[in-house]
Amino acid sequence: MTVSYIVWIQNSSHVRLDNIILHDSMSWTLHTDCCRDVDIQNLVIDDNRHVANTDGIDITGCQNVRIEHCFISCADDGICLKNPQHTNRTLERVHVKDCVVLSVMNAFKIGTGTKHDIRDILVEDCIFCMPDIYPGSVSRISLESCDGTNLSHVTIRNITMDKIVCPLYIVLNMRNENREPYTEEVGKNSYWGGSIDQVCIENIHATDAELPSILTGFVAYKKDGSKVRQAIHNITISGFYVMYRDNEEILEIPDEFTEFLTDYPESNVHGDVDAYGIWARHVDDLVMKEICVKPRSSNTREMIRLYDCNTHE
Repeated sequence: MTVSYIVWIQNSSHVRLDNIILHDSMSWTLHTDCCRDVDIQNLVIDDNRHVANTDGIDITGCQNVRIEHCFISCADDGICLKNPQHTNRTLERVHVKDCVVLSVMNAFKIGTGTKHDIRDILVEDCIFCMPDIYPGSVSRISLESCDGTNLSHVTIRNITMDKIVCPLYIVLNMRNENREPYTEEVGKNSYWGGSIDQVCIENIHATDAELPSILTGFVAYKKDGSKVRQAIHNITISGFYVMYRDNEEILEIPDEFTEFLTDYPESNVHGDVDAYGIWARHVDDLVMKEICVKPRSSNTREMIRLYDCNTHE
């Protein structure tokens, strides 16, 4: 197997990386794969932010991971959790704390490559920013289940963001990277996607945003025409404060919004939507408290739009 990571640690236990500087990676910078009890702290990753696929830290199929007091500057995802087919295990118990992430793509991301389950994730007390590349990072928080994973029990709190395109992106779809065969029985394999459940987003302060936050499950259809609704469940957003960059706003809002069933999930593929703050579709048990989004002065949209959702505000 040929890899181009600067550091690659696989099938190991009691891993500790402390006070290390990594720079100018040509691909993923640090990758821990199928490891247990991983402690990453006081790490500096300083990559060329114009080199594609230079993720900062990638965690795949690991358990009991702590990432604390790290600085990451990279062109692709800053801290990324994946659980692809080869791991054959649950990715669980990851704690990210006190990190600064400069990322052209997503500062913190779960996905893609999400075949097996991911759970018990805590991200807190971090700064996600992009000081010098316009319009900023694609997303600051991106939670994606697109290849069959059951993603659950994720808490992200006390996050400061600056110069971001989309503050929050939560998506469930059926990209089905591993090409599982069609089945009439939902849940039998990954063809109909996985699930997202029990996500708590709290105390978020974001400035210079460009797009609304997007939360979406999907509706698809079986061969006999019967509907399959795969909603995301139990999402709580509280203390969510966002301020737009006050530049020109040119919108092309479609009459109907595509489900994006099999697309590679990214916040910027959805195009314009009819809300500037939070746009949600196919969400069950959505709780929103203390939501404050300041739009551009030229704004003509509502702050929140809900489609096929049940909410508690």
